[in-house]
Amino acid sequence: MMIVAGIGEEQMAFMLRSFADIYNSRSYNAIIRMHPMSSQMFALTFPYDMDWEIFIELVDSLVYSDHSEYKAQTRVWLTLPKECGQGAGEHAMMYEKEAGDEIDPLWITTQYNRGWKIDYETTQLVEAEVLEEYVKPPFAYYEIMQKEFVEIN
Repeated sequence: MMIVAGIGEEQMAFMLRSFADIYNSRSYNAIIRMHPMSSQMFALTFPYDMDWEIFIELVDSLVYSDHSEYKAQTRVWLTLPKECGQGAGEHAMMYEKEAGDEIDPLWITTQYNRGWKIDYETTQLVEAEVLEEYVKPPFAYYEIMQKEFVEIN
């Protein structure tokens, strides 16, 4: 699940539709459910598995969107897929955080507080320091699933 905060519903839907229009032009690669949790907070769920590369592109597009005057705060909780190598199968939290001279990469902390960053060229995980300790999501999955949603495809 992904939690996006600090942006309105209309802008959030626009950003997701723009992304889906690109990745679903030939086949359905990105089907996203947007669950409003409050007027400025949304939970995103995915009824079907999405390719790791496309998922990273989605997170990146939400974190670094040029379509919004406000920067949305984005956090992701997921089980790392097999493409993540030695971190595969671990529950993790993905986030964006500045770290020195780096160009704001996406960072991952596993439930066991192992740190990784995502190499944008290969979409592989590179072991790194833990910038934030793992925390549980603000909502339980069943709470999100009880909310109404808009499906974007």
